[in-house]
Amino acid sequence: MTADEIAPLAAPGARGDGRRGILHRRVPDVPEQRRQYRQVLAADGAVRFPAMAEELPRSAVALHAGALPLLGLRPGTEFCLAAFAPAATGGADPALLTQAEWVLARHCGAHRAAATVAATADAVYVLLPATGQAAGRRFADGALASARRSLGEGARVAVSRPYTDLGRSAALRREADGILRATAHGGAGRPAATTSDVRHRILLDRLGDEFERDAWLRLPEVGALLGHDHAQGTDYANTAIAWLDATGDIASAATRLKLHPNTLRHRLRRIRELFHLDLDDPDVRLAAWLELRHAVPADGSPRRPAPAPAPHGRPGPSW
Repeated sequence: MTADEIAPLAAPGARGDGRRGILHRRVPDVPEQRRQYRQVLAADGAVRFPAMAEELPRSAVALHAGALPLLGLRPGTEFCLAAFAPAATGGADPALLTQAEWVLARHCGAHRAAATVAATADAVYVLLPATGQAAGRRFADGALASARRSLGEGARVAVSRPYTDLGRSAALRREADGILRATAHGGAGRPAATTSDVRHRILLDRLGDEFERDAWLRLPEVGALLGHDHAQGTDYANTAIAWLDATGDIASAATRLKLHPNTLRHRLRRIRELFHLDLDDPDVRLAAWLELRHAVPADGSPRRPAPAPAPHGRPGPSW
């Protein structure tokens, strides 16, 4: 396995930049890369690649220990990634992560000698060769007890699905990071999490990223509602969310909000009148719910700032 192949497991600003290998060689981000990895791993010696686009001519060789590629990863062999992170209470302490990296390296030395441990600015990653997800989860749960000695009781661990394609290390890292993000506000003492545990949260996080990336996707009616809550101290957002979460069940939503059902009906009527939000349209309901859940997270994370009014959107209510 080439040294540069491990690069996507690292993050910018960490011990191994997201685009650099362990020898600090820059890794070209080109679609041809996956085929090149397979070619290098299958070769008996060095492979030379010509210049292509912005990529300079280069040579690569797979590092082997005896008949095995470095890290013990044969093409076609299952492997997965476990990612350990502290509680999401601010930036990770580099000293704690360094200590956790050392602790996990010792744990792997005793239980998984073929594993590779690498730390970034936010997490410690353990690459587990010849490991399916069930075995990876068992390893992660055992290693988590060791990691918590350094990272605290709020430490959490994500375990990716098993992969067999050595060129998909970037996808492996994205999946593990997505699980860590989805479990950032779930409380202490949790076991290892996998994609199947939090796939719905990962999906909502990705949709939220689209709202942040392209603000024009947001409904101006929802923006007006959030802006009104922020400026006037009202709570129309939580009112709408509770009703949408209850799939329109007034009694359940009113109980959750500790309101009389008639008070809830009045607030929903005001939402329609003030912000022209058509909650009778199922597509609008879905879009509004997604945007409101992103702006007012249900997992205990901080409420996101109200978006600035869109220059060409529907104006908010005037008083």
